[in-house]
Amino acid sequence: MISFFQIAQPSYHLLHVYLDLRWLNITLLFSLSKAKELVKFNSDSTLSQHSFDLSAVYKSIQQLIFELFDIIVKRYEKIEINSLYKKSPFVCTCVQELWALLQILSDTLCKNNSGKKFWDFLSDYINEMNGFQNNSFLENDNDAVYSNLSCTSRITCSLWALCSIANLYKLAGYDVISCYPLLEDLLKAIGTEDMTESLMRTCLTFIEKICIDIWEPKVEPLVLLWEYFQKKLNNSFYIPGTTPDSLAVVSKNARGLLNQIKSFLQDINFVRDSFQHFLRILGLHLEKTKDSPKNWRLIKARIFTKLSPANVATLSQIGEYHFVSIFLTLALTLGYTQVGNKMIELGNLSKNSRGSMNIELVKGQLAFIIIIFENNGDAENLIKPIVEHVNTLSGIEHIDKLRLFAEAVQDILQSHDCLAVGQHLLIDVWMVNYLSCCSTMEGTKLLISLLRIIKRHKELIVFQKPEPQFLLFINKLWAQLEPYLSAMLLASSHSTIPTEALELAAALAMLYHNLACQETFKNILSLFLCREVAEISLIRNFLFQFIEYFGMNNLTPYYNKMIIKAWIRCCFFCACKESPEMRQLTTFILTVPEIKNLFDGYEENLSSLEEPLLILFVCLQNKYTSLEDIYKKQAIREQLLSYIEGLEIWVKPVISNPRNVIQVNRLYSTVGNMFRLVAPLLYVKSKPSTLLQQLVDQLLLPFAVHNPDTKVHENIIVAIKSYLHLFIQGLMQLCPEEDHYILRILKELITIYVPKCLYSSRNSTFSQTTFSLIREFQNFDFKLKTFILKTVCNIFLKRRTRIPSDQAIFGLIFVREIMNLHGKCENVFSCLVTCTFDRLCDVIMYCDENASVHRSAKELMKLFLNNNSLRINNNLMGRCKDGASCCNKREFGLVLKAGI
Repeated sequence: MISFFQIAQPSYHLLHVYLDLRWLNITLLFSLSKAKELVKFNSDSTLSQHSFDLSAVYKSIQQLIFELFDIIVKRYEKIEINSLYKKSPFVCTCVQELWALLQILSDTLCKNNSGKKFWDFLSDYINEMNGFQNNSFLENDNDAVYSNLSCTSRITCSLWALCSIANLYKLAGYDVISCYPLLEDLLKAIGTEDMTESLMRTCLTFIEKICIDIWEPKVEPLVLLWEYFQKKLNNSFYIPGTTPDSLAVVSKNARGLLNQIKSFLQDINFVRDSFQHFLRILGLHLEKTKDSPKNWRLIKARIFTKLSPANVATLSQIGEYHFVSIFLTLALTLGYTQVGNKMIELGNLSKNSRGSMNIELVKGQLAFIIIIFENNGDAENLIKPIVEHVNTLSGIEHIDKLRLFAEAVQDILQSHDCLAVGQHLLIDVWMVNYLSCCSTMEGTKLLISLLRIIKRHKELIVFQKPEPQFLLFINKLWAQLEPYLSAMLLASSHSTIPTEALELAAALAMLYHNLACQETFKNILSLFLCREVAEISLIRNFLFQFIEYFGMNNLTPYYNKMIIKAWIRCCFFCACKESPEMRQLTTFILTVPEIKNLFDGYEENLSSLEEPLLILFVCLQNKYTSLEDIYKKQAIREQLLSYIEGLEIWVKPVISNPRNVIQVNRLYSTVGNMFRLVAPLLYVKSKPSTLLQQLVDQLLLPFAVHNPDTKVHENIIVAIKSYLHLFIQGLMQLCPEEDHYILRILKELITIYVPKCLYSSRNSTFSQTTFSLIREFQNFDFKLKTFILKTVCNIFLKRRTRIPSDQAIFGLIFVREIMNLHGKCENVFSCLVTCTFDRLCDVIMYCDENASVHRSAKELMKLFLNNNSLRINNNLMGRCKDGASCCNKREFGLVLKAGI
């Protein structure tokens, strides 16, 4: 042996001298014994009759081993437990080599002379050190050799030494000789001793090294470790006083749990606690003994007997996490077929005993399903019970379980290019509950994974017949997506359907059309295009996605008509110029033959116009007026009505919940323009319940509005204030002088909405909106101007009334606002003089001078008399005199005086 003289401590050199002398002593004793043996075989003397005795050599070897182990114990006490696995128990390489020499010598002597093996010598010390039963040690009177040094953890120290000493066989290049009885005694001691988590983690490092890397695999150590851990399944294996980083993280989803187990099976650095390390040792052992069914049968018998249904039912959440980790470790190393049925059985029994399946069991079974699909297996038997359980869960109370299941479904669908047998069973009622309660981001993730499957197979079925699994999948998917979409389309809340859901519906429609499933294809289109929908943007987005999938190819006339109606429906609530989607839809509509023919010869491209729907109305009205044949005119009317059939249903969600001011304004603007452009096509005299009548009743004159105490929603008042003139212009085309219904409607509109629209609201948005009958008055024809003014006067400014009505002031305000805005226009002023001057004179002459109406009338009279048109136009002055003909000249003079 070589000593390193560069080390200055005398003790170091004295130790090496001592060890040299001890080894020299052993070799001399051995040489002497060998010489005696030689004499025995080469001489006939009486010496040859004595038996060959190596007891002195054995005793010297044992003494040296004990002394060397004492050095290990002293070294152990100086090293921190967390650093133990990085340190060698040998103080130097010289000591390490001496241990190796003792191994070789002892095992060689044992082989040739049937003496004690090296492990027997070492076992004597470790057994005595740990208090194991050791009769041979006492019988040989070796207690004087054992020094009984103090040691904080004798088991840990023993395993540390055992690991390094066992590895010396490999370093020396000799066949490895194991000593499992010694290891088993240490493991039994672990089972009875209350060992801390920190020490256990350290011990398992040495146990793995011994059982997996150095010695041949044997099942007994695994069984003993399982006996220890099965009692502690509900423990968290946390080291008190350490940071949370030292605690094993319980994965939130099935894929994370599976990856966690795969990680610590492949790399010890991913082990986070002693239980995971046990699973790592178990998994590595099973990997090494795959070809030995006996090993697995022994382990299975021990594990399964300790996991009885009664025991599983008592597990806490962390206990269930450890429970499923065991089965997943076995499935990953042996194959799922070995343990699948047992896991299903225990999971069902636990569910039946508790009434529900806890989240860790759900997570474990989902991870098991992932393993099966990764190995191209059939998971139907495992999927059915867990889906049945998840289907019963309430979305609000059990959102965590639903989220867990949804994430597993996404993982499974994303991990396979083609659908595997049984994957369609993953889609069921739970999906509706989950999408209704989860966050938008979570729902979007699930829908994207489903959409990816559809897109992937959309390309395949172009070239080949779809697989039966795919047909089962899309049928199950639509069966669950339809009720979700139906509920969301009718929801009055602001929350809307994710765009991915609309795209998914459009993709399914395309698939069903290509697969000639016309009934389902029709149902999908009808769901969006023919039902009452709370949010019109959903129809617009669905149509856009639908056209994206179908391209510009036209469908049958029946479906084209549905799409035209849907486009018109969108136009009533959304301006084309503000939406790229609407522009795209308009471009598609132009390719439909009947629309293309309708616009034939029109100078401008429909898609380039800001309001293509209004141009459509213009074209229909022009064709209607250009025709003389009554039947052809009726055909145009029916064509228009077929396009807007159901409009009275479309407007209901907006009117019942008018919080979206943009949408409300758009609706009133578009319907008002439709009245203005095609009113004669919407109404037939004496015919009940025409579309025009229904829209008037819904948008302008619902039953409640006739009650003065009824408060109309502010957004509706703003819309009517802005666009009432359009409705009145359209109604005036229907000859109110010949139709009492139209005349009544016009009078009611003015009676109800002139006060409401002139009323000064505190809301700035409301008050800043100019009443359209005033704003557009100058642009009205003479007939409409006259009708409005006379109706206002007849309703609000009664003749020769001393006590005017409460609403008389609104008549004066209406006239005054027109004067202020358009009084400089001669034709407007002329109409005002003709229709209102006499009533103004009546108010001044007959009303109480203290009334506010009287004061307002006098102020308005000043506006009339100070108007330049009156001063320079004798005709107008004459009309004023004619208007006041009811008064004598003296009275009219007083009026003029009062006005000036």
